[in-house]
Amino acid sequence: IPGVKGVAPQISLDGLQAISGATNQQVTIIGTTPEYPEVRASAVAEGTFLTADDVDRKTLNLVLGAEIAKTLFPDGAPVGESLRLSLGGRINLNFKVEGVMAPKGGSGGGTADNYIFVPVSTLQNRLGFFRNPSGEVNVNQINVQTADGANQEDVMARVSQLLTERHAAASPDFTIQSQDDLVGAAGEVSRTLSILLGSIAGISLVVGGIGVMNIMLVSVTERTREI
Repeated sequence: IPGVKGVAPQISLDGLQAISGATNQQVTIIGTTPEYPEVRASAVAEGTFLTADDVDRKTLNLVLGAEIAKTLFPDGAPVGESLRLSLGGRINLNFKVEGVMAPKGGSGGGTADNYIFVPVSTLQNRLGFFRNPSGEVNVNQINVQTADGANQEDVMARVSQLLTERHAAASPDFTIQSQDDLVGAAGEVSRTLSILLGSIAGISLVVGGIGVMNIMLVSVTERTREI
């Protein structure tokens, strides 16, 4: 598609326990490919990110977000260490830490610094009970990076058309959001909250004014003869 610079699939899975020694932390797992850091403007602080070989061989290698790395390995140097991922006791997999991401902060849908990244093929291959009727584990998000100067509206329209054709659907059975959409939604929420808080402050001022007025009126009425 013209204007598309990079693409990275994503499978998000919550509720897994990451176990390192005596430390146990609930985490969000992201199954993806080597293109993810560039597409999502992320950087690796230590070690390396997932490789094409990891995806091809469905390896048990992972990369830690900055904050989760500090939580699970407070003494530092997590690269090369072993980490166990458990899901309700039904799945227990021992992974090797290949890298640690640089701090990034919050993003749409969560805090990237608390994510753990694994090869998307490993996630699809190991989690059989998440398979759909056709026997596959669906990718639930596709991250698309546009080239500098590309028309985002045109790219979104082309992506929508392609996915609709690939899904053999009469109309889109997915949602496409750009960063501008997310920023606009956040701005709309901020404006709504500002109006709400302003309304509450105005009502409080009116109620307080009426209270003061009533007290003054009663006080003057009681002392009218004296005055």
